[in-house]
Amino acid sequence: MVATAAGGHLAQSARELRTKSITSFIEASGEVAVLPPTAQKLLRLSNDPNATLDNIATVIRTDPTLATKILAMANSVAYGAGGSGGSWRIVAIDRAVSRIGMQAIRAVALHMAMSGRVVRVPGLEEYIAWLSRHAIFTAVAARAIAKKIGLDAELAFLTGLLHDLGASVALEAYSKLQPEARSQLCFESRGLRPLVDAVHAEIGAHAMKRWGLPEVVVAAGLEHHANVERIAPKPMTALVYVADAMAHEVDPQPEEVLSVAVREMPIAYQIGLDERAIRDISRALPEDGRELIQALR
Repeated sequence: MVATAAGGHLAQSARELRTKSITSFIEASGEVAVLPPTAQKLLRLSNDPNATLDNIATVIRTDPTLATKILAMANSVAYGAGGSGGSWRIVAIDRAVSRIGMQAIRAVALHMAMSGRVVRVPGLEEYIAWLSRHAIFTAVAARAIAKKIGLDAELAFLTGLLHDLGASVALEAYSKLQPEARSQLCFESRGLRPLVDAVHAEIGAHAMKRWGLPEVVVAAGLEHHANVERIAPKPMTALVYVADAMAHEVDPQPEEVLSVAVREMPIAYQIGLDERAIRDISRALPEDGRELIQALR
């Protein structure tokens, strides 16, 4: 009885600490979640049912860096460029917007807004670089999976690209805290990574809600680490769960040891993939992902 009570107290303390950490990160992320003007305009347009692709192209033209990345993305293999059956090279923003679609453009603008910030956390430089790569690999995998199983491919790309948004938000919020506030979250930066891994889903969902992103995107960000039974009935969340696993296979976290291959995950088949589809997506992912990583640098 004593042991059971002690275990209950420990579990309660762990929950309280987790809740306190999430609250602290969210309170510190207010400034972090403020987006650059171009990203804000694109978000408003994406939520406006009367907005046209011409409206979106006009905004993109005002930001040379974003325009360059959108053109590079439109001319990537993942979007049908190159190869014997590929399309002609696109050089006009309006055609690039038409090829990529609003969801992907919104995703790229948000990814740039976060990855373009300078975040310095001693000891986590490699992890921070990995987060940016992992987002792109997951987005490419998510889009490919969606096309195979008949879901919205561009919404899947957006969801995959932002699924770990909370990790970036938490790290930047931590980097802006005063030393005393940092020590209340964890004693040293080496302890920050497991803390971020534990709470990033809730932090990301908070930021995505603040930005007015679709509920299905918010839900996937919040639940993509939940148990399989919980996410299996939710197609986009389950898709991102599998895409995330594929991205981990291509580019594991520093010091990560993978526990199970995607081809051995029942949920991959439950969402509608078969062995051939898993093999084809996994084979194409390294090249397609790295090309897009290069395009978005």
